[in-house]
Amino acid sequence: MEDLVCYYNGNYVNESEVRISPLDNGLWKGAIYDIARSFNHVPHFWDLHISRLYRSLSYVSIDPGMPSEEMLRTSYEVFNRNKKYLIPADDFSMIWWISAGAPTYQYFEATNPTILIRCVHAIPRYEGWVKMYREGQHLVVPNTRQIPLQSLDAKVKHTNRLCYRLADKEVAMIDRSARAVVLNLDGSVAEGTGFNVFIAKDGKLFTPRLGNLLPGITRGTVMRLAKELGIDCIEKDLYVYDLRNADEIFTTANGFIGPVSKFNGKLLPKPFPGVITEKLHVAFSKVVGVDMRQRVFDYVNSKAAAK
Repeated sequence: MEDLVCYYNGNYVNESEVRISPLDNGLWKGAIYDIARSFNHVPHFWDLHISRLYRSLSYVSIDPGMPSEEMLRTSYEVFNRNKKYLIPADDFSMIWWISAGAPTYQYFEATNPTILIRCVHAIPRYEGWVKMYREGQHLVVPNTRQIPLQSLDAKVKHTNRLCYRLADKEVAMIDRSARAVVLNLDGSVAEGTGFNVFIAKDGKLFTPRLGNLLPGITRGTVMRLAKELGIDCIEKDLYVYDLRNADEIFTTANGFIGPVSKFNGKLLPKPFPGVITEKLHVAFSKVVGVDMRQRVFDYVNSKAAAK
């Protein structure tokens, strides 16, 4: 693929030119990041993602050295410099990665942050998304638990994700395509390893209450859409029992609603996708101006026909 343009510490450079110091705090202690995306080559929800990015930075006392408005303008510039590389079926994810920076000596404090803003093509993920839309996701609960709120607030989007890697590896031993849903120490459902969780039961929608989970931008959008559609959406503590007895389960992540067909090895009731899941998918597609399910089907099918 192309050597895309990114923003790195005050300059627009090609990704191949980025040189992160081996002393950088992001490699040793972690960094703050966020991910948004475009739909039909139009950025959506970027202001909300940058607001969350700045809340996370404030929590860990990292000053990025620029106001959020400048961060947004800079992000649009990175996007526009790379837009020529998008074919009609493709889009970009925009990734912000910010650390406290690199000190002059391993054990000193850093004084200037490291800021990296870059684009990532969406198309390489389409094959996996087709499988998700056609067959549904299998969610499995691992033994690995969520980091306790007393140690690190889950509302912060950070790169300290080794516990999620362990959770993913654990569920992969059960089903290589399964995705992990982690629990809090008290047994309540926290979130997935990169997504929020919703269930439908008796015509109502439920999702774990804000506490020890990341308040996803798509999560918030789905809750608003449910209200507009007249669907009760209730935030409450959910447990494995609730997911096991749900009529529908779906996940929300960076710009899509992912249907679930199986939980802990048990198939969910038909139809698939569920009625509420489908209503919200249609409503979300209208908000972003494209039906991503149809987009990935069309692209993958046309690619197969061309072989």
